[in-house]
Amino acid sequence: MKYRHSLKLQGGGRPQNQLLKGFQGVISHVAEIFKHESALTIGEFLISLAVIGALAVILIPIYKTAKPDTIDAKHKKATYTVERIVNELS
Repeated sequence: MKYRHSLKLQGGGRPQNQLLKGFQGVISHVAEIFKHESALTIGEFLISLAVIGALAVILIPIYKTAKPDTIDAKHKKATYTVERIVNELS
């Protein structure tokens, strides 16, 4: 299927949609790819689900152990700041 576009001429008689003409081959190639491309199979879906599950199994424990460390660090910083202020005032 060919696409027809209206040509609007600029000052030198050049077509305004010159870029569009260059991309027509690319557009038709992409259209051909998507025309023959099928949807995901159940196997591909299950594999991607397994990969996401494996990443979750690895990353959730790391996140849970890292969070108390940040709370502990904030607690130590706050304690140090309060001790410093108390020492300066006394």
